[in-house]
Amino acid sequence: IMTLQNPGDVVFTPGGWWHQVVNETPSIALTENFINESNYQIVRDYIESNFPNDLKKIYKKYIPQMFKN
Repeated sequence: IMTLQNPGDVVFTPGGWWHQVVNETPSIALTENFINESNYQIVRDYIESNFPNDLKKIYKKYIPQMFKN
């Protein structure tokens, strides 16, 4: 799927979909990542396996409930 996004347009990318964005002009982008019960364990496992320890400490400090067993 390829699309051209115009000013004011919103594009929804479902969780797990690979995607690429090319800004053709100087742009401001707003994005949000959503974690809920359907992808919680995937996100937690990814953080535990791939993030450096100093970054994991930040996540554990500000989102401690995510890392309780």
